[in-house]
Amino acid sequence: MKNSTAKAIMELQNKSMGYLANMTYLYGQFCIKAEPMSLLGFEITGENSVRKIENVADAIVHSQPDDDDKIDLYPKNGASIEDISAGVMAIHPEFSQSIEKTDVEDDENEEAMEFLRLTMPEVNDDRKDILTKGVDAVHDLTKGQLDSLFTYITGKLTVLSVGESPEEIKQVKDMLEVNKKKYADTVEELTSEKKQEIENAYQRYLKKKAEDGGDTAASGASAPGQSMKMN
Repeated sequence: MKNSTAKAIMELQNKSMGYLANMTYLYGQFCIKAEPMSLLGFEITGENSVRKIENVADAIVHSQPDDDDKIDLYPKNGASIEDISAGVMAIHPEFSQSIEKTDVEDDENEEAMEFLRLTMPEVNDDRKDILTKGVDAVHDLTKGQLDSLFTYITGKLTVLSVGESPEEIKQVKDMLEVNKKKYADTVEELTSEKKQEIENAYQRYLKKKAEDGGDTAASGASAPGQSMKMN
């Protein structure tokens, strides 16, 4: 395989992975279940510095099947809960915030510590519809990017393959097809997983509504990830 052909294949793989990484990031901003990447845009700006979430708090994500919608932020490096709260509010105003205290009943020598709890908004009927449309939009965006990339690289490789043997041309064609299927399958898998998250959260909402006698407030109907931008 010629160096130019190998470079074209590498370009295809690198750009495809970039599109998938962006897809994963965008899905992470939908905030259906708690995910650390939803806080990547967090900033506290001082006179001479910009602090990210990892500089001001330790984050603990609840990952239990029935309790995966919370992130607990424990202040560090002198950061205040108020500053952290304001930083979160700037990027995710839809999060419910509460100040909690650690449980020290099992350790008399330990003092209770305050932390900030972030709870993702409920997935009610309205929000489920908005989230599903958002997932479909990201799916279509990424699929379109990959389709355009493969069209471009296929044309490039067609030119580069002039003068190559039939065996070498077939090898390149097979490699293209393998990569195309792999990335297309990944797009569908990520989309299916995100839609299942939506459904799981929606079922929790319905269960809570039933337990509360149907009095659950229809909250959280705002657009998912209001700070999200599709580039």
